[in-house]
Amino acid sequence: MIRHRNIFVAALAAVLVVASPAMAQSAAGPASAPATQPLGPKVPASALLARIPAGCMGFVIVNNINDLGTKVDAFIKSISPEGQPMLPMSVVQLLQAQAELGQGLNLNAPVAAVMLDPKQYGLDLETMIGDGPVGEDGAEPPKVPVLLILPTNDVSKLMAAHNPVKDGLYIKTNGSVYWQQRGNFAVGSPNKKALANSAVVTKSILKQLSPADRAMVARNDVAAWVDFKIVGPLALAGMDKFSAMMAKQDPIGGGQFKQVMDMYKEPLKQIQDLGLGLRFAKTGILVESRLSFLPDSLIGKALAMAKPVKGSPLNRLPNMPYAIAMGFRGLETMPMDLNMQMLDKLFAADMFKGLSAEDKVKWKAMAEKMQGQATGVQLAIGGTAGNEGVLGLAYVIECKSAAALRGMLPEYLKLVSKLYKAMGDENLAKVEFKYAKGVETVGGTQVDVLSIGGIAVLDDMGEDDRAKLKAVLG
Repeated sequence: MIRHRNIFVAALAAVLVVASPAMAQSAAGPASAPATQPLGPKVPASALLARIPAGCMGFVIVNNINDLGTKVDAFIKSISPEGQPMLPMSVVQLLQAQAELGQGLNLNAPVAAVMLDPKQYGLDLETMIGDGPVGEDGAEPPKVPVLLILPTNDVSKLMAAHNPVKDGLYIKTNGSVYWQQRGNFAVGSPNKKALANSAVVTKSILKQLSPADRAMVARNDVAAWVDFKIVGPLALAGMDKFSAMMAKQDPIGGGQFKQVMDMYKEPLKQIQDLGLGLRFAKTGILVESRLSFLPDSLIGKALAMAKPVKGSPLNRLPNMPYAIAMGFRGLETMPMDLNMQMLDKLFAADMFKGLSAEDKVKWKAMAEKMQGQATGVQLAIGGTAGNEGVLGLAYVIECKSAAALRGMLPEYLKLVSKLYKAMGDENLAKVEFKYAKGVETVGGTQVDVLSIGGIAVLDDMGEDDRAKLKAVLG
């Protein structure tokens, strides 16, 4: 669970405010609450999704404006001081006032913002990220092909405060945003061509979404979906630009940063799409995400060949207050040959060129042995259950034989040490691992102890900072 009082603002603003220049707050003064409107007929989210064309970059959707607003209001009330409301009115009324929306918005319906494929509209974001020219010399850059889909039967009435005027087939409002009434929705965009092309949806996003994606959208109050075939190249271009900027500022540190970025770029290239969902629960806000990988990618093949597992992935963690908890099961079902291919790709990166061929072979052998033992991993980070410190960490490795896995750890740590030294980072090269078996007793059980030394930031720390760190960690 994530408890954050501003997270809902970002979710709602994404679809109600920022998508259109016509949705700017009036400069005349503070917003006043609009008159309460009766709920209109209930419209399912699928009716809106059917209007989103397949092949778009992505979308954000609120499944039901009134349902989400009611939950947000209740959440705000639960975290507000007694008798001191954090907002002067309901969140839906506040956003309507800020966006200067008139009568006619169906609050019992979904609303969405959609980004079409920018390249189809002459907007080369990869070039823009790389500081290249946006368009022809002297030409105005293309308008962003974003669509805002609002549930209303009268867009002119809804946009009355934005000076709507007839413009052929469209209604034009302040900021050169064009609108068109389509059934019980109004669709708007600053890009007239994008609006025209979206008038007839021959294949909707419903056909492109997987059953799991559609289920995720349905069970959440707010959902987002992104096509990484379009977003991926933009992310890679951004990483390259940032690496080049870092290298210019600090040639040594920038080179090391590029090595790390290169390591992350490989799995990024294998992502097919990303889904995000947000919904309100009794104890806070639940955020979920899911990734789909390209079927012919290494990760995609490994996931396709992995066998389903049963049981909870979080059943071995201690009872502690947590901020984040993660669990993975079925590690032993992952195809070994694909895992070895992933290691080969990893070790081919520049940051590992200092690792000897012999040590690479040892690493692969160790990975195979550990995969034969480890069946799952569980992790929790949060508060402490005891009296010392304020930050708690629990890490559990589920395995076939604890004794066998513990027996591998000394050799594994030696390989980690060699890996750090091979990476060429002076600070990493100083890190030392010491593993001692059965030297302490916890809860009546003999335990091994792993000591880590040579961490530069700790060695250089003053006494005051050490005391503060000890207060946190215990």
